[in-house]
Amino acid sequence: MTNISNRRDHLDFNNNLDAGIREMATLISEHDWSQTAVGDRTYWPASLQIILNTLLKSRFPMLLFWGKEGICFYNDRYRAGLSPDEEFTSNLGKPFKEALPEIWHLLESQRIQVMTTGNPTWHEDQLMPVYRGGKSGDAYWTYSCSPVINELGTIEGVLVTIIDTTDKVKSVADAKETENTLKERTERLDAALTASHTGTFRWNIQTNELSWDSNLDRLFGLAPGETVQNLEVFIGRVFPDDRQAVIDACVLCARDASDFDLEFRVLWPDGSLHWLHDKGQTYLDAEGKPSYMTGACIDITKYKEAHAALLKSEQRFEAAVHAVQGVLWTNDAYGRMQGEQPGWSQLTGQSFEEYRDYGWSHAVHPDDAQPTIDAWNEAVKEKRTFVFEHRVKRKDGSWGTYNIRAIPLFNSGGTIDEWVGVHTDVTEQRAAEEALRIIKEQLELTFKNVPSAIYHFDRNGKILYLNDRGAIQLGYSTKEEVLAEQNLFKLRTRLDEQFEVKNERGERLPLEESSAALTFTTGNPSEVVAEFVPRTGEKSFWIISKSAPVFDN
Repeated sequence: MTNISNRRDHLDFNNNLDAGIREMATLISEHDWSQTAVGDRTYWPASLQIILNTLLKSRFPMLLFWGKEGICFYNDRYRAGLSPDEEFTSNLGKPFKEALPEIWHLLESQRIQVMTTGNPTWHEDQLMPVYRGGKSGDAYWTYSCSPVINELGTIEGVLVTIIDTTDKVKSVADAKETENTLKERTERLDAALTASHTGTFRWNIQTNELSWDSNLDRLFGLAPGETVQNLEVFIGRVFPDDRQAVIDACVLCARDASDFDLEFRVLWPDGSLHWLHDKGQTYLDAEGKPSYMTGACIDITKYKEAHAALLKSEQRFEAAVHAVQGVLWTNDAYGRMQGEQPGWSQLTGQSFEEYRDYGWSHAVHPDDAQPTIDAWNEAVKEKRTFVFEHRVKRKDGSWGTYNIRAIPLFNSGGTIDEWVGVHTDVTEQRAAEEALRIIKEQLELTFKNVPSAIYHFDRNGKILYLNDRGAIQLGYSTKEEVLAEQNLFKLRTRLDEQFEVKNERGERLPLEESSAALTFTTGNPSEVVAEFVPRTGEKSFWIISKSAPVFDN
C-alpha cells in the first residue's frame, strides 16, 4: 500500500454527476474509511481519487480493487445491474475475498497477474456467480482487468471494466456445443504449443508495443514474471551476429507489410545460445498501412544441433570415402539407382537418364555386368550386405577395377528405406598384386634352379622360406620337412647329427658365428666360410654362407 502521509483535498465525487449515478458517490463520501485499509479519505492519494472519479462517472459496471488486499470499490452501474440489495452495499471498503467471495476465486489470480506484470487482461463471456435480487445466480461477463498506477509509478490497484453479456450468451445457447468445441481446440492448441516449445506474439507496428505468451518467455530464457514489451528489448535479446538480419526483416515488415520468416539465435541470461524459427503475418489498418503482426516462434535448437551433427557425420563419411578413393551412391529399396548421383556421374560420365534404374550396368565391363546384376539382385532379395568386384569404364574411357560394398538402411518398421554403397578404386592395388605375383613366380623359378641353398629367417630364427637345394644341403629330402621344424636351433641340432661343421681354422663353428646369427646381431651383411664333414665318413665339402638383413618400416 502506498504510504501518503500528507493531508490532501479530496474530490467531490457528486460534482457533475447525473442523478442516476450519484448514489455510490454519496455512499463512498459518507462511508467511514478510517476503519479500513485505505484510511481516512483526507489522506487518500490523488491516484485513488482520480480513478474513483472515473469509475463513478462511467456508464459501464466497474470494480476497483485497491492495494494488496484488494479493497473493493464499485459504481452505480455495477450495483444496479448486478446486486442492488442492501447487503451488497455493506461490502463497500472490504477486502476482495470478504466482499465478493463468489467471484474471488475467479478474479483473484487475474488481479495478482495484472498487479505483478502490469499487463491488462481481457475476458469474454465469462461465467460469474453473482447476487441478483438477493439471490445467488449466474451471469456472464465480458471484462478487462487493467493496472492502476500511483504517484510513485508503481501498480497500486486493478480496475475491472465489465459488460454484462448474460442475455447475449443465453440467446446463443444453441451454439453452446460449437463454443465448447472451440474451447477444447484452444486448450489443445495451448497444450500443443507448450509441448512443441512454441510461443505466440503480437507486435503493434504503429506503437512498437510487443506482447507474447509465457511460452515465449521461456523460449527467451526469461525469469518468471519477466517479459518483453517492445521491439527494442526483443532485438536486444537476439544474438549479436544475427541481430542485423532481424532488424532488416522488421524494417521490411513495418515499411512494406512483408511477412516475417527468419531463423535466428537468442542469448539466454546464463550465456547459452538457442535457435528460434519466427514466423509472423502483417495486417493492414483501414488506410492500408501496416498495423500489427501476429505470429508464432518455435525452438529449433535440438533440430539445429541434430542437423549440425548429421552434417559433420556426412562430412566425415565423405572424407573417409574420398580418402579411400571411393565413389558414394544410393539405390532405392528395390535396388534401382534413383535420384542425382554426382559421384557415379563424375566417375563414368553417365547422365541421370543413362544410369537410372539398372542403366549403370552399361558402364560395367561386359564380362562383369551380368554377374554383378545377378549378385546384386540376390543381395537385395536377401536384404544383406553386398560385396563384389568388377571393372568400370571411366569417364576418360579407361577401365578401372573397383571393390563394391553396399549396405541396406532399415526404417523403424524393419523394411528397407534405401541402399548406400561405395565403389572403391583398387586398380593400382590389383595391378601391384599382379606384379608381385609375377615376381614371386619368377623368384620361385629362379630359386628352384639355382645351385645354391637359399633361406629366409625371421628375427626369432623361424624359417620363412627355403628352396629345394637348401633342404638337401641340410640333410632333408624336401623343403616341407625343413619348414616343419620351424626353428633355426632345431635345424642346427639336426645338422650337427649329420655333419661336423668347422670354420676355416678347423675348429667347431658355433651357432652364434654363423652368417645368419652374425647378421641378426650386427644388422649388417655377413659372410662365413665353413667345412661340412659328414659323420658317415664321406668326403667333406666347403660352403660359403652369405646373409643380408631385411629391415621393417
